[in-house]
Amino acid sequence: MLMELTKIFSPQNRRLIKFTSPIASQQELLLERFSGSEGLSTLFSFELSLISQDARLELKSLIGQPASLDIELASGESRYIHGFISRFSLQKSDGGLACYSATLSPWLWMLSRRFDSRIFQDQTIEDILRTVFAHYG
Repeated sequence: MLMELTKIFSPQNRRLIKFTSPIASQQELLLERFSGSEGLSTLFSFELSLISQDARLELKSLIGQPASLDIELASGESRYIHGFISRFSLQKSDGGLACYSATLSPWLWMLSRRFDSRIFQDQTIEDILRTVFAHYG
């Protein structure tokens, strides 16, 4: 019950664009601004500026974690962008607020981080995709 009350009074509930991450509510990250790009046959990428009252977040703990943006449209409907944090860094801290930057990327982006090559012979495209994707969960 107490957890539900903290969510009701959270600064996120009064915002048109909400950022959600696996961070505990005491260390909540608020979206200050964002920009990004989407396109057909390309991976999306969103650059996020985030603020928090905690300047001691474990930066590495957020890399690769799921996160989402919930954008309230003029019609009242929501548009959700789900992805993974591919970059996270502390920009500055003034003792009261800490400013972080992050990049939100799709799950498929993780496949671009491979440095080795594989050769698949006598397999269908479906079999190859299953094999490659199985390694990444």
